[in-house]
Amino acid sequence: MSLQEEELVSSHAGQPEQASSLLDQIMAQTRIQPGSEGYDVALQGVTAFIASILQSTASAEPVNKLAVDSMIADIDERISRQMDVIIHAPAFQQVESFWRSLKTMVDRVDFRENIKVNVLHVTKQELLEDFEFAPEIIQSGFYKHVYSSGFGQFGGKPIAAVLGAYEFKNTAPDMKLLQYVSAVGAMAHAPFLSSVSPEFMGLNSWTELPNIKDLYAIFEGPAYTKWRALRDSEDSRYLGLTAPRFLLRQPYSPTDNPVKNFNYYEDVSQNHEDYLWGNTAWMLACNIADSFAKYR
Repeated sequence: MSLQEEELVSSHAGQPEQASSLLDQIMAQTRIQPGSEGYDVALQGVTAFIASILQSTASAEPVNKLAVDSMIADIDERISRQMDVIIHAPAFQQVESFWRSLKTMVDRVDFRENIKVNVLHVTKQELLEDFEFAPEIIQSGFYKHVYSSGFGQFGGKPIAAVLGAYEFKNTAPDMKLLQYVSAVGAMAHAPFLSSVSPEFMGLNSWTELPNIKDLYAIFEGPAYTKWRALRDSEDSRYLGLTAPRFLLRQPYSPTDNPVKNFNYYEDVSQNHEDYLWGNTAWMLACNIADSFAKYR
């Protein structure tokens, strides 16, 4: 730490009785409360920044605005790259995608038309275990939520459709779960809506979808025996799977999708998966609700 930085810190520490120092005013603009995590680091950074300005103006020269703007731009760039790492993490994308999709549907549903949306938090694995651990389907928790509480009781309010915010693959557990939910859907006359992942079609990413020449031929192989059996069942009429996906949010940028606190340029040029994608089953549910509101 330079002598000027020490003098600045000493000056700040030696005037506790004053209403507010210049440094206090600057720190107040950051909205970081004293004693909170990161306050000391921010204070040290602001102190060093002011000391740097004082050094450059020691000969009474005016503040170089271009230099200040360059420092701000450099800070924005560093924060942007850190933000990229956070919001492009698969776990974060999954959470953001769900909540933005739910908000999109809530914004588009006309609740004045006697439409209700209930949210049930359950993972795909938990839903499978609910069926597997129950002696029979009608004793599962999913059956009680979808059938017993509505269609299965006098005066109940039947559920029109169930949206599963999942991506199904061509695996034995997923085929078994689809068989379970389609059976409950048939009992309650409530179709189960969800989507499939690119792995369902043997792809690593949806960007490879145009490379498939004959989509129907894929499902004729021995690997899709259980899938064909599911499709041939009567209950499959109450099962709707969508693909591929839709762009849920434009990448952040000061012009197209700005954030309030700094100039954030989200970099999505390196990986197509860095875009925020949404499950197309949400759009299907939105259209069902819109159709109900218009034509019921």
